Amino acid sequence: MPFCPHCNTEYRAGFTTCSDCGSTLVEQPAAPAQQPEAPRGYREPVLLASLTDTNEADRLEALLESAGVPVTRKYEGAGQYLSIVGALPYLGVDLYVPADCREEAAELLAAFGGQSVPADRAEPEFETEPEIPAPAGSRRSAAWLLLILFAAGTVISGVVLLIRFIITLLYMF
Repeated sequence: MPFCPHCNTEYRAGFTTCSDCGSTLVEQPAAPAQQPEAPRGYREPVLLASLTDTNEADRLEALLESAGVPVTRKYEGAGQYLSIVGALPYLGVDLYVPADCREEAAELLAAFGGQSVPADRAEPEFETEPEIPAPAGSRRSAAWLLLILFAAGTVISGVVLLIRFIITLLYMF
């Protein structure tokens, strides 16, 4: 049975050209392409650098990927959402690399002019301010205020519609 060498489509006997791509059919299907060399095995990602500038993160990521080191980017907090709307992520960008590539990536980072996060530190440490508890009744008060404003808006809209209806009736007579 003839096969198309480009589409790998099988045809019935008697056909000489592929109806999809127009290639001349051959009697044997094309040998499957040799699989590319398998990438390095998966390792748990480790933190390489914590940066505050996204442009610097872009340049470092391009340098690492050009050297064959896979990079994963993680934004802190809402940083990724802010970058979508055009703002800069003010909380920083963390770059992660596979554990088996950490030494190579650290050398590239040193050549880049940065400092890597120590290997024993899994996550960057952020100083957090103590949370100030909200007053107990503040949420309830806010909910009542919203409910009152919604009800007032609904009543005002209803009154406006009623006045328009009355005016329309007066013009009809």
